[in-house]
Amino acid sequence: MPSAVDVKRGSKTIDPQNDTERLYAKIGQLNMELEWLKKSPGSALRQRQSWVDSGDKLSVVRQCQLVGIARSTVYASKAVVADEYELILLRCWMRNIIPAIILRQPEKW
Repeated sequence: MPSAVDVKRGSKTIDPQNDTERLYAKIGQLNMELEWLKKSPGSALRQRQSWVDSGDKLSVVRQCQLVGIARSTVYASKAVVADEYELILLRCWMRNIIPAIILRQPEKW
């Protein structure tokens, strides 16, 4: 009965069929990444951040690597947009609700 110690080490035999499939898969991946990079040439950070899309075939991590930006900047820029939107909603609410409250109970103000 062979034990784990008896296993021979050395170079593994390469299956030509498996190696060809692996190479074709890599070519497909590189072609997809090349097409993604052809979106529009530019180097502005905001523009490169706008290229990253979570619904794309490439992962967000890989998209950020390809355009040379940190993944956190993509999420941070989206969070700022949400905060600005919430601020606009709050301002609209204050303009409409607070005057209505004052008109209902003018003696308290």
